[in-house]
Amino acid sequence: MEDHDVGQLEKNIEQVQVRLRTLADEDRFAELIRIIKNPGWTTPAEFHLVNTAVEIVGRQLEIVDQLSLGLLEGSQKVSIREHAAV
Repeated sequence: MEDHDVGQLEKNIEQVQVRLRTLADEDRFAELIRIIKNPGWTTPAEFHLVNTAVEIVGRQLEIVDQLSLGLLEGSQKVSIREHAAV
């Protein structure tokens, strides 16, 4: 049976938490909104490219949300199963 390095897993989880908080706290999107409101900011083609990229970022965030929820729910089910077997 393989040994589990729970401490390393905990550090990895904490690093993900820190990165997510950092992304949420940064003002990248506030700056983007300021930029796009400038008159004559872009051409229709460039607008389309930026709009598509923003939509994809939103979809990626939905995936991260679903994946993190799945990790939590799956871990809880494993924990319940393991405790029931003991």
